[in-house]
Amino acid sequence: MVGTTPPTISKSFPGLVSIGAGETATVRFVITNPNAIALTGVGFGDTLPTGLVVANPSVTTTTCGGAVAAVAGSGSIAFSGGTIAAGASCTVTVDVSANGAAIGLLTNTTGPVTSDQTQPGAAASAVIFVGNPFQVSYFPNLNLGDSAINITNAGTLGASLASGTSASTTGALCANVYAFSPDEQLIGCCSSQ
Repeated sequence: MVGTTPPTISKSFPGLVSIGAGETATVRFVITNPNAIALTGVGFGDTLPTGLVVANPSVTTTTCGGAVAAVAGSGSIAFSGGTIAAGASCTVTVDVSANGAAIGLLTNTTGPVTSDQTQPGAAASAVIFVGNPFQVSYFPNLNLGDSAINITNAGTLGASLASGTSASTTGALCANVYAFSPDEQLIGCCSSQ
């Protein structure tokens, strides 16, 4: 272990910032060996936060060799017995589902990454919003015709560039709001991003 550096691990939900209850997402772990020697016995554990479970069916992949233990419906993932060549990286993926037990921004943190040749490395974290990231609130204390709607995009953390011809702000929310009279006549509209 003298002269060796612990492997590093990163974690993400690629391409996603939010999922709805009952939906499935892939969580990806990338393990990197910064050493000039191969690492063996590479492993880590990951206890999922309340609200996420291993998907059913359990779908796992690894380019690290070793074994992924992820039982469908359980709240934990374990990887063991991996091998990473000198200066290389490898990937482990597991499908997880939102079971509705928790709604909101969930932070998922791994345990330390370990190997036979080094001390344990640091843990990794990733966040995902579970639920509907677009929250619409009506202001009930206003008179009919004076109503307002507050739209909040709570799932923009880490969002990619917004779509649309004029939206170029990371995590932008484009809204077209139309106001109608009680007899369904258009009385106003606006757009914002």
